[in-house]
Amino acid sequence: AALLAVKPNATPPAAVTIKTEFLSPTDRQGSRFRAWSTAPRRTITQPRDYEQTAPEAHRAAAQAIADKLGLGEVSRAPATTPTGYTFTAGGA
Repeated sequence: AALLAVKPNATPPAAVTIKTEFLSPTDRQGSRFRAWSTAPRRTITQPRDYEQTAPEAHRAAAQAIADKLGLGEVSRAPATTPTGYTFTAGGA
């Protein structure tokens, strides 16, 4: 098995803010959740998983961006906004 090399002076990723919002269904698409980060700029839109509660779906969308950026887990206690939630990830 290959071992992963860890750089001794590796800098952990900086904390990143990830915002989410609910997108209502349209004539062409069902309900979705969008998550985005601004630095670095990434956006992801996921279809609604009706087995999850709305807060769980927001967190799943935020986690998808965090995973894409290699940031680890998103915050468990997000801040609420008028349209969704604000999560943080990274900065360990």
